[in-house]
Amino acid sequence: MSRPDMVTPTIRAAVLTRDGFMCRAPFLDTTTDPCRDRWGDAVVIGTRAYHDALTLDHVQSSGGRMGKRAPSDPAHLVTLCWHHHLNGWATSHRPMLREYLTRTEGPDDADHD
Repeated sequence: MSRPDMVTPTIRAAVLTRDGFMCRAPFLDTTTDPCRDRWGDAVVIGTRAYHDALTLDHVQSSGGRMGKRAPSDPAHLVTLCWHHHLNGWATSHRPMLREYLTRTEGPDDADHD
């Protein structure tokens, strides 16, 4: 069974390239803690472990729709390390992530299905 609207390898590569193959959290929030992998170990920028810790977070452009994921396109995806994506930072910094995506991808009038 295939999942609809999956992030393709081409889109993943485009988002990682746009974001410099780096977690955006430390650049957007200079007070945040260091990047970490899925096991909670700190990772050093530029290392294989750092690259392996990178994930893509789906960000709704206008506050989101309950239970619906944002589209899998560069205007709705941002690179974050495992820790910043899945340990609460991304959820509590949605406005900051939306602003970043608007600056890098341009405004998106409405999310689409």
